[in-house]
Amino acid sequence: MESNVVRETLNQPKRGVQALLWLLVLLAGLRLFVALIQVPPFMSATLGLVFSAVFIAIPIIGLYYAADSNWRPKPSAICLMLGIAIQAICTIALGSASGWTAVALTVVAQTGLVLWCFGLGAVVACLIKDKNLLLPVALFLAGFDVFLVTFPLGPVQQVLQRSPEVLAKVAYSIPKPAETGQAVGVHVSSYVGPADFIFLSMFFVALFKFSMRPHRTLPWMIVALVAYMITVLVFGHIELGPISLAALPALLPIGLVILLVNSREFQLKKDEVLGTAIVGLIAVGLAWAGITAPRSKPQAPPAGPSPSQASPIELGQAKKPLPTSPD
Repeated sequence: MESNVVRETLNQPKRGVQALLWLLVLLAGLRLFVALIQVPPFMSATLGLVFSAVFIAIPIIGLYYAADSNWRPKPSAICLMLGIAIQAICTIALGSASGWTAVALTVVAQTGLVLWCFGLGAVVACLIKDKNLLLPVALFLAGFDVFLVTFPLGPVQQVLQRSPEVLAKVAYSIPKPAETGQAVGVHVSSYVGPADFIFLSMFFVALFKFSMRPHRTLPWMIVALVAYMITVLVFGHIELGPISLAALPALLPIGLVILLVNSREFQLKKDEVLGTAIVGLIAVGLAWAGITAPRSKPQAPPAGPSPSQASPIELGQAKKPLPTSPD
């Protein structure tokens, strides 16, 4: 009986790897399908939202099933290094590629991105020894993400303002079909920063690791992040003070869903309650600092089309659309 338990434990990471590979194959196939089709202009906006919801929901579901294994540091690190190598090689090759070669390289690069994001998230989850640590981690990440996205001198805002093409190379892209008359290829409606998938993977692996409530967490996570993405796409032109709805901190809803759904799982001692409260105050302070930081007056835009007016990616020719979650 003990040998069967050991054998099952050793095979659990394999089951997770298989789930992750099926996810990557499915996403790659869907990306190629979207790159091959054209739709009438009157259907473009509606189908764009549908495809956005699909390309957000599928990675969430895939990462969830991949996390349902007894992950160890070694297989997690292999996923991390393999994914980084795949994305780096394809990104470098894209510099001299064109046509359908560039489209194929873009699809493979996105495959590598999801792979290394999951690997890094699993590595971090392996380092967490107590489920109560998830509470302060979720609180801090939510506040820190708001700070990074809203603070005008922070790295995220600097990249978005000065080098938006960098985000296009390292972020997860949400494809959309080409309108009739446009060149077929990989058109992008928005981007999701890699940090969102890294910490989403970390939380899923940790939820299974500590036997918490992953099954109840999954549907709420899908609803929250799909709603978040639709808000960005539909209301991205709106600004609420210093917060632009075109670039929202996605770790905020991720952390909230984890905390709300799994709140009964946390049983904190007095010193842990105090430590968590301090972390919560720091998170609120970071978020407030980012939101209330003084902003310089915008300068006159340069001549030529703005990033939001450019066609995102046609046959591998990278342009600059508005990003969504820039983590």
